[in-house]
Amino acid sequence: MPLDIAKISELNNVNVKATTQHFPAETSAVNQLIDLYCTFTEALGSTVPENKLVEYELFWISLRGLFCSSELIFSAHIAESYSMTSRSLEAAGYANHIRISPVKSKIWLLKRHDTEGFKKAFSPRWVGRETDKIKDAYNLTREYGTHSNFSSTIFSRITVDKNHHQNIFSDINDLPNLHRSILYTIHCYILILEIIELCFKDLLNIEWKDKFKLFRNQHIERISQFRTSSPKVAL
Repeated sequence: MPLDIAKISELNNVNVKATTQHFPAETSAVNQLIDLYCTFTEALGSTVPENKLVEYELFWISLRGLFCSSELIFSAHIAESYSMTSRSLEAAGYANHIRISPVKSKIWLLKRHDTEGFKKAFSPRWVGRETDKIKDAYNLTREYGTHSNFSSTIFSRITVDKNHHQNIFSDINDLPNLHRSILYTIHCYILILEIIELCFKDLLNIEWKDKFKLFRNQHIERISQFRTSSPKVAL
């Protein structure tokens, strides 16, 4: 029988290499991260000030990205997950830019993203050293997820035998790379939340800040152990 959307979803959910049951620690980390994102509004404790509405909307872009990216990465759709993560990282870059230059919020609201005025106002969008890691993650996830070039297919392997190219898909079977990529997705959304916290630092309650600090300290060190220079790993 032909596949339909219900069957595709079912197949993703039972993918033996990417089910949440296969990565319990990482699943727990994502669940904690989702909780931090979902309780962010409550932690503000009041109506978002008008001068922070754009940064708040950019937070929501990242929240929706977290939901989609997590679902994709745990179904072993690595490049597709990176594409969504890239969009969330870009939103964090804009949020930080507007935090530093609040006048840019009106430009973000009123200008189309393809206009020269918008490009000029947000070039460069990576303002401040606090965005260095965000920028690096954005460039990496665009290279390995957004662009339709060979880099976005690095999760398969091409071999040459007697002058013939043979493509051997290995994204599902390469469990270590999938694991690293899941960890990197978590890492990216921690970085994004750091920027969002900075944007709203005077409004957030201390309980949420302490909870996020504890979570970040527990996971950043662990995730950093998986860094490598190998492009195959994309981390």
